[in-house]
Amino acid sequence: LANALVVLSSTAEDGEIEVRISIGTRKRGFGLHLTDNIGGAWRHNSGGGAWRHNPGGGASLGFCRTCVRMTPPATSSILLVRQSSKMSEMEFVRPDLPSRCTWHLGVDPKTTPHSIEPLESRKKIMPNILHAIGNSPMVQLNNIPKAHGIKCEMLAKCEFLNPGGSVKDRIAFRMVADAERTGILKTGDVIIEPTSGNTGIGLAMASAVKGYRCIIVMPEKMSNEKVDALRALGAEIVRTPTAASFDSPEGLIAVAQRLNKEIPNSIILDQYRNPGNPLSHYDMTGEEIFQQCEGKIDMVVIAAGTGGTITGVGRKLKEQCPNCVIVGVDPEGSILAQPEQINDSDVSFYEVEGIGYDFLPTVLDRSMVDKWYKSNDKESLVMARRLIREEGLLCEFQKSKLKPLCPTRWVQRHETVMVMVQLHHYVAAVAALEKIVQCSGAVMSVALRAAATLKAGQRCVVILPDGIRNYMTKFVNDHWMHARDFIEDDGTNKHWWWNLKVSSLGLDAPLTVLPTVTCQEAVDIMKKEGFDQLPVVDEGGTVLGMVTMGNLMSRLINTKALPTDCVEKVLYRQFRKIKLDTNLGRLSRILDKDHFVLVVHSQRLSDSNKDVVNSREVIIGIVTPIDLLNFITHSQDDKHKSATSSEESY
Repeated sequence: LANALVVLSSTAEDGEIEVRISIGTRKRGFGLHLTDNIGGAWRHNSGGGAWRHNPGGGASLGFCRTCVRMTPPATSSILLVRQSSKMSEMEFVRPDLPSRCTWHLGVDPKTTPHSIEPLESRKKIMPNILHAIGNSPMVQLNNIPKAHGIKCEMLAKCEFLNPGGSVKDRIAFRMVADAERTGILKTGDVIIEPTSGNTGIGLAMASAVKGYRCIIVMPEKMSNEKVDALRALGAEIVRTPTAASFDSPEGLIAVAQRLNKEIPNSIILDQYRNPGNPLSHYDMTGEEIFQQCEGKIDMVVIAAGTGGTITGVGRKLKEQCPNCVIVGVDPEGSILAQPEQINDSDVSFYEVEGIGYDFLPTVLDRSMVDKWYKSNDKESLVMARRLIREEGLLCEFQKSKLKPLCPTRWVQRHETVMVMVQLHHYVAAVAALEKIVQCSGAVMSVALRAAATLKAGQRCVVILPDGIRNYMTKFVNDHWMHARDFIEDDGTNKHWWWNLKVSSLGLDAPLTVLPTVTCQEAVDIMKKEGFDQLPVVDEGGTVLGMVTMGNLMSRLINTKALPTDCVEKVLYRQFRKIKLDTNLGRLSRILDKDHFVLVVHSQRLSDSNKDVVNSREVIIGIVTPIDLLNFITHSQDDKHKSATSSEESY
């Protein structure tokens, strides 16, 4: 056990504490104190129920019978990390551990071990921008519900009007405030957070106001706008592979924990397990909805990411409106929904950001959801654009105090603060002022399905979680949408080659490699053949991924891979696939952003011993921008020569 880490599992029911440990135990009066001999120890703040890792070692871990219910690190697995020439062990704190929260319907609020944040009216002059978070407006939706024959009243809770542009501002502010209140976050400390971007923006904003250094770990798929906003706020950014699973050493959670271990006086607030996440919505968002609707709520539709919004709002409304139906939205490819069989899907990647996961976050209480619906990229992104065009939410918003409901049309003023909502008419300025986006589109597309079950006189509230600022180069962009086949091209400015098929390119069969080929061998092959990328297939020809020169060299230079490692370890899985009947117009849109595209064909396979017919994708070819350019220029030359020859003959 010389190199073992503390593995702690604790529960507290009726004053009993059960602990399993491997080393360094000793009992001192009230609690248990644990130390480890690798990365230091965990220090507990008994007043607030929060834990903080001390990388320097020599400290001890303690917990009290009151707070152990909510936030200790619980059972942890061991993650091996390569450091120099030796392997050392790092504790991987899982984000999907069972919650120890003791909340239940009927519980006395006075027994909570947490601080309570009462809902307050907004001051006319605020001490800083963080106090502008929350109290978002509630507005009626008219044109889209009418077009779909919805009989009930539909209202939108406009969370995209928070200062940082999303609902995640709420949890960022709450987690920072709780950490400061309990003393685990102090002046000069470093905030590290794994996030899809919106929580990171909220934390970066709080760090800018309060003077903390902030490091955000986020997947590569997240938009450039989020990256730019984070950098503008002074945050440092670490990108991780989108395809990495949540518990992978290369995933954003493990990378954040590794940074936490290496950087002194750093802390991960951990939105996946931090009770401040659902509490911010229990104390604030849920209470706001109840007051704005004056208690008349029949259904609330909420997207599931970490699950904090669903948990917090769901618990509050279940207490105050027992008959209110809570609808959860989960994208295809995610596993958060119930029953489990509705998660079955061949989707492994989805464009919509900020919702869905491949694990169940600790803060998610799925028992709060009465019915789950699955969303998909196309309907979500198209609906996001419809919300902009057909509901015309033109907002630059700061609101001085909460009112029951914004009127259907126009202006509400509180001195210098204005809310402008125009719901019946689309105006030309919409493109510059619109504030609804992808995740909001997913929620709205599901809300229309769910609201169809309600009757006239009933009310459905839709929480719209984030805004357009973070996605200007994505779903707002026609080229981006067309490249992904989410919308049809409008037919303007088409070139002579636009409607020709990919099959007209005359592609050569690609050179593929097996996943057992080493990184060095892949480099040698690419140098010899003059390629920048190689498809990696299994022995049956099924596409596993790509190995690219850029990705491979980056991994080797940064010692994230060795020349002797198999290419399976460095696979690049975020690439686009098209078929032979795809037109060259759409191909050109894709190549505006991507360096290459795989051309694939579905092949059906039948086993003589079985009646089942399986299908697999096989690679027909690889198309790069130079391939398309060569086709266009050579074809133009041929046309010119043909025309010249005809003229000479004449």
